[in-house]
Amino acid sequence: PNNVYGTDDYGHVLTGFRVEELDVDALEKIGGENLILLQGQKMRALFEHKRMLSQKSGVQRYKHSAVMDLHGLKMSMLAGHKRQIIQRLLDVGSHYFPEQMWKIYLINTPMIFRGIWTMIKPWLHPVTVAKVQMLGKVDAAKAQMMQDGVPESSLPTWCGGTHQGKDMGLLVVECLNREVNVVPC
Repeated sequence: PNNVYGTDDYGHVLTGFRVEELDVDALEKIGGENLILLQGQKMRALFEHKRMLSQKSGVQRYKHSAVMDLHGLKMSMLAGHKRQIIQRLLDVGSHYFPEQMWKIYLINTPMIFRGIWTMIKPWLHPVTVAKVQMLGKVDAAKAQMMQDGVPESSLPTWCGGTHQGKDMGLLVVECLNREVNVVPC
């Protein structure tokens, strides 16, 4: 259930998803290899979307930002087989599309998540730490993102903005229709 929204003042695309809309059981049914292919297609389509926006603006932008609403995050999602599924999805981005993340905005972060973040943060590279912002509730998140140059018109409606978003699956279809090299499942 991830979508593409608008861009910030610098041309970075904003993507987003809400954990409460994530159906890990359905992802599990798709199967490991097919799930990896699907995520790869989405990442490739996002790459092409950023490339097209760069061509239109005349300014190259290959990075994007992500806003993730963690409301509804359950510990069961972070354990066992479900954790492995989520980890494999995240690995597609870091292994095949490295260094494309500009910023990550986490909103509605559960207390346990903040505690874990505090413990692991010292082990991470300072550049990585600087990309991640835990912003609490929606109002604080909206204010911070707008301060960072993300206009209200580019923010998801569920984050206090006015952008309805575009399903990444539609980006994949558009790439296939343009005959961009996105391998079908």
